[in-house]
Amino acid sequence: MRYREIYDEYNSWLLKKSDCSEALLLLKDGYISTKTISGKKYSYFQKKAGGKLHSEYIKEEMLPEIKSELQKRAEIKKTIETADIELDRLETAAKTLDKSLYHKFIILKRCSVMDSMPLDMRKKSLEFGNAMTALEGIPASEDSEKNLYLWTAGQYSFKDGYLQTLQKYNLIEDMRDPYLYDDCDILKNLGNIKDADELRKAEGDVTKFTMVAVYAQKFNKFNTQTICGIHRIIFDSLYEWAGEFRTIPIAKREDILGGDTVRYAYPSQIKKELDEISKEIIKLKKTENKKDLIFKLVRITAKLWQTHPFREGNTRTIISFAVLLAEHLGIGINHGLFEKHASYVRNSLVWAAQGIYSKFEYLEKIFYDAAGIENSDTGNIIPAEQKDYTKIGDYNVADYKETPHIYFDEDE
Repeated sequence: MRYREIYDEYNSWLLKKSDCSEALLLLKDGYISTKTISGKKYSYFQKKAGGKLHSEYIKEEMLPEIKSELQKRAEIKKTIETADIELDRLETAAKTLDKSLYHKFIILKRCSVMDSMPLDMRKKSLEFGNAMTALEGIPASEDSEKNLYLWTAGQYSFKDGYLQTLQKYNLIEDMRDPYLYDDCDILKNLGNIKDADELRKAEGDVTKFTMVAVYAQKFNKFNTQTICGIHRIIFDSLYEWAGEFRTIPIAKREDILGGDTVRYAYPSQIKKELDEISKEIIKLKKTENKKDLIFKLVRITAKLWQTHPFREGNTRTIISFAVLLAEHLGIGINHGLFEKHASYVRNSLVWAAQGIYSKFEYLEKIFYDAAGIENSDTGNIIPAEQKDYTKIGDYNVADYKETPHIYFDEDE
């Protein structure tokens, strides 16, 4: 597609604005005022609602937390303002460059609004849509009906359903992933293998050898270059782009998130984010308490994984990096636990990579257990082999089915 970089940048700003808008819903909206009574200063949280000013006394110990929350809100609103400016700039450029590109932008913005809509409004919108389309008696397909119903329940993206429908009837250009062959949805590979099952077998056989080779490297530094080096060793016999950062935005439907995707780093931000995380890694010392080290390592691992630097092979690369880093810091790791509970590890990473919504307890559990460190307050030590790794929240990890990542704008 022409102007792909502009299209991808527009998508990125839309996503950033959407994430910020969701974050605002969780933060206080108002301001702090003070009164001095008998020489003593009192603080109040005030906000307008229903045309009235509401005031609430703030205990002194709570004041720093509320101030921090209001400051965070101000910063997020500033980011939204920046996003609006950038979106307007790109829309203006699209009008000049290509009217069809501008049309795509309008569709994407519409989808962003719909996917940010509260569930109760979604139901009302669908009821309205059902009534108005019935006037002409032109029925929608079962797929469209199903997808819109799932959207009202928060289980499907309006964008996915809408773009999929437009592409079905050739009403919008299908965005082609440059990493795939033109005539099939298979990753371009050095063996020119165009059968999915055959490529999976080849990858399984080859990476068994190369992963053994990774462990033999004995890395002394753990940074961005190390991550690229590990990926290169694992995949350079299969893919030309091994060890190189992906150049496209990607997504992956996650059942554990109700069909949503992790917000992976935009291509232009990958190196910057990895370099920032590398600064945190440098601060880790062998002399630290092992339990504290695992606590920090889990959060570093989640950040690295959320970056998703490569087109494929990110989980194997990042977990390899994390295990080797732990051992470098003097923490022995039970590799077999990761092998036995691979699906648990993969899905615990998903929950640990949700930004402000992250849940680290699942990833912590298997890392602490693999390191032989008890993390409960009971003092009762339960062998890792006897612990339950079958569920993450209400999700049964046995239900996990591996699916490929897709180009950000190519729908399943």
